Amino acid sequence: MADLVCEKCGSKCIDERFFSTFKVAVCDSCKKSDQDQYALITKTAAMREFLLTAEELEDTQIFPHLVRPNPHKSSWHNMQLFLRKQVADFSVKKHGSLDELEDNKVKKVERKLSSKEKRYSKKMKELRQKTRLDTSIGTRSRPARHVHDFEENDNGKLCRVCGFQINYEK
Repeated sequence: MADLVCEKCGSKCIDERFFSTFKVAVCDSCKKSDQDQYALITKTAAMREFLLTAEELEDTQIFPHLVRPNPHKSSWHNMQLFLRKQVADFSVKKHGSLDELEDNKVKKVERKLSSKEKRYSKKMKELRQKTRLDTSIGTRSRPARHVHDFEENDNGKLCRVCGFQINYEK
């Protein structure tokens, strides 16, 4: 450890915890000054921003990480913190370039919206069908309309089919 120097400024005072975990020799001042390169991100953020899978992030040969207690609630799972530079580099290798990564993010959002719309349409269609069935149960069917076929008799007219009678005086 004595012969290690900071890769940015050449200082011999490197962050040992950072080096032992991420194999990156950097001093505290350089780490604070260059937040883009030496920032730590959570597993969830790495998956969301760089479109990596949980299985890829679990591989400690590719992604060494720090484990810290969850600051939001102690009963929740521990946080896994990854070096942003390492995650970004792997993501560029996986997706080809930063532009392709952004394109894949857009496609993922579009697929998610499309899936949501399909689920909504399916639910609405089922609801309409169910409503249609419910209203058809409540209606009663009417018999076919009857047309009277009258014949004359002494008291008036009498329907030959149904027996309906109209009385009148002659």
